[in-house]
Amino acid sequence: EDVVASLSFFLREGVQWRMLRAAPRRVSGATLRRRLVGWTSTGVLQQLHACLIRMVRGGPQAISAPCNIVVDSCSVRAKRGGDLIGPNPTDRGKPGTKYHLVVDAEGLPLAAVASAANVNDTRLLRHLLNRALVVCANVGHLIADAGYDSQDNRAYCSMCGVLPLIQVRGDKHACHLSVSPCGPERWQIG
Repeated sequence: EDVVASLSFFLREGVQWRMLRAAPRRVSGATLRRRLVGWTSTGVLQQLHACLIRMVRGGPQAISAPCNIVVDSCSVRAKRGGDLIGPNPTDRGKPGTKYHLVVDAEGLPLAAVASAANVNDTRLLRHLLNRALVVCANVGHLIADAGYDSQDNRAYCSMCGVLPLIQVRGDKHACHLSVSPCGPERWQIG
């Protein structure tokens, strides 16, 4: 119970691990980190994350309302190496790691997958969609840039009952979909 309260405080306040001190009903940053590592290795952290997302999206309409999701990635330099590094094509081949993220239309993080910086985005869309489906059982639209464009990814989305709104590679004019969680959708040419 104290660990979950500490995790909530850590996420809400945005403090650094070393600044998180033990207090009544709160554990230290070192204890929290050790517990999260243990939970990750046993799969408990993934289950806890799914439970917390469902609580945040709570209410009777959350179960039936489709969740619209957005996927994207960002690359970071890996100066000290690590397990998931590769030559970053956007940083003159310097070693890097790429983080692939899936969030709901309101920006709530649903899942993240790390890879080497030279891994193509198209290879990880299935993993991201599968993880989003664990948290949001009903996904309506998947919105992504051209980095995720492939016939296989579009087919997989359709097979899962998700409408893929993925920008086509080489399109000069990108279409942007403004998706409101509670309102109508509208297309904008940008």
